[in-house]
Amino acid sequence: MYLKVISFFFLIHNVFSDEIVLNCDNIREFVDGHNDRRLKLAKGEVENQPPASEMQYLIWDHELEDKAVKWAAHYTTEHESDDTLSSGRFQINQNTLKIVSSEEDYKMAQSKAKYIGCGMSERDEDGWKAFYVVCNYGPSNEKYKSQEPYSTSAPNDQLEYDPEEYEHRYGYTCQ
Repeated sequence: MYLKVISFFFLIHNVFSDEIVLNCDNIREFVDGHNDRRLKLAKGEVENQPPASEMQYLIWDHELEDKAVKWAAHYTTEHESDDTLSSGRFQINQNTLKIVSSEEDYKMAQSKAKYIGCGMSERDEDGWKAFYVVCNYGPSNEKYKSQEPYSTSAPNDQLEYDPEEYEHRYGYTCQ
């Protein structure tokens, strides 16, 4: 599903700038695509993965988006070494993607993460358009790399969420 969302963005954008400005439809696709995948994980519907308990519903976060946009402009699939936000709210996890070269879903599956912000950029590379996608997730629960990304239990039919935050799940500028 994640790659389908990214592929959708590639098809709908015909831009000439390096940074791809995400509109409300794009933000909805990122949030819904991630949450669809997380719900499948919670339900135990992802092959070779145990069901997840306490999986949070992801909410769009503009501070995470701003950080992702800045990192996407570096045109790299390396992860940014700075895993903090300027506000100091929490540490983050990051996934990067170039064209259709998929990162593992590990960071997307961090159960305690409840915020997401993504950024995209493009540039010409050897006559081809190269797209860079960065998604940041927070707060991070990856303090100890040996920890599993989520607790396992019986399948869960829904993601956990705060009703007040859910109202603004696509950020404060999109509804």
